[in-house]
Formats: sequence, structure tokens, C-alpha cells
Amino acid sequence: MNAILKLDKSKIKIREYPYSPQVPVNKGTAARILEIAEGAKNGLILEIKRYYPPKSNQANKLMWKVCTDIANEISKEYSITKEDVYQKAIRDCGVYEDVPTPNDELQEKIRMWNSIGIGWFCEERSSLLEGGKTTLRKYYGSSKYNSKQMSILIRSLIDDAANMGLRIDDPATLALLSDEDKNYIKASQEAI
Repeated sequence: MNAILKLDKSKIKIREYPYSPQVPVNKGTAARILEIAEGAKNGLILEIKRYYPPKSNQANKLMWKVCTDIANEISKEYSITKEDVYQKAIRDCGVYEDVPTPNDELQEKIRMWNSIGIGWFCEERSSLLEGGKTTLRKYYGSSKYNSKQMSILIRSLIDDAANMGLRIDDPATLALLSDEDKNYIKASQEAI
């Protein structure tokens, strides 16, 4: 898609053939975009992303319920906590950022990041970087997830539970879900 973006004081005009939509923005946003654009010596890239609302308390309750159910099942044979299950899910499908970190700051950065919460943890990924740096993978806990990110995390946990033969389609659990996630659970439970 080719588009031309025109900025003025109250609107962003996007010229894309065959039509030219105008997107109204508030004055503060328009002023900030113009300020950034004026200071951009080598051009400007604007990224537009779909908005997802923050995760709900119901989704958070469901996530911890499924983590607890999985931990209870596994702990019949091995020592594991719901926090271990949660961290594995974050590692498998959660949000992270790879950051080159000076080796002399590595332990302090890890300690600080890990202190934020259970889902906030780091892993050293590579120490082969130039300049005495290591790539640090910083995982974000679900407390900062939007509804889409949380849905991905929950679905991963639901799949893990289904693979273990755990049923999680009881009425109390289903009451915590969106219609889309209810359908996902029903489909995953039919295989059990």
C-alpha cells in the first residue's frame, strides 16, 4: 500500500488511492506529531497499530486458575508451583525484549528486572557480542499485557492443560471468559 501522509494542526490526512480518509486527532496529539516531524532530519516513520484494551481481572483470575490446575496435576509426580507454570508460559509465548547489556552491569540489571514481579525475569541469551556485552532477554509479566497478549497466554495454558487431560470447562471457569475464548476452550476440550 502506498500512502502519502499530510499533517496539519488538527487532522492527519492520508492520501491513498482510490480514497483519502482523514483521521481526526486531538490538538495535543497533532502538536506532538508535528513536533516530532519537524525534528526528523532523515524522514519519519509512523506506525499505526490496532488498539487492544488492557487485560481484564477475569482473564487474570482464569490464568492463575489454569496455572494452579496444571501445577496440582504435575505436582503429583514432581515438585512444581503455579508460579513455575506461569513463568514457563511467559517464556513459551509471552512478551519479551532482547537488550544488549554491558557485562559489568548484567547482574544488577537482572536483579532489578526480576524484582518487578513473578513474570518479570531475564535470561542471558548470548555473550558473543562485541564490546563486552551480553544479550539479555527480558520477559514482561502479564500485569502489563493487553487483552490480545493475555488471550495468547491463556490459550497456551489451556492447550497445556488439555494435553495433560485436564478439563477446564466448568461453569465457574467459563464465566471468566470472553465468548471467543469460550469457543476456544470448548474446541480444545472436545479432544479430551
